[in-house]
Amino acid sequence: GEDAGLAYIAAEASETALTITHQKIMTQKYLAMFVNVEAWVDYRRTGFPILTANPNGDVTGIPQRFPTVIDERKYNPNSIVVSDILKKMWIAE
Repeated sequence: GEDAGLAYIAAEASETALTITHQKIMTQKYLAMFVNVEAWVDYRRTGFPILTANPNGDVTGIPQRFPTVIDERKYNPNSIVVSDILKKMWIAE
């Protein structure tokens, strides 16, 4: 109801130059862009929002990269093959 909206505004939408943080900005951007791959790219780059992997999931962590696609593996003998989606990219190591 209205009380929930006011509580949200007070907690999440009333930032000032003194209270805003990079983490708060990136968390709201992540929420706004959730179904877009750019949200994941931002997460990998910044670490925000702080995510927890699904303990019951097939993957034990938050994926850091896409695996090398089959066509690249088959037709490019010089490709660097990545199968471990949890391995950080070279720019994050």
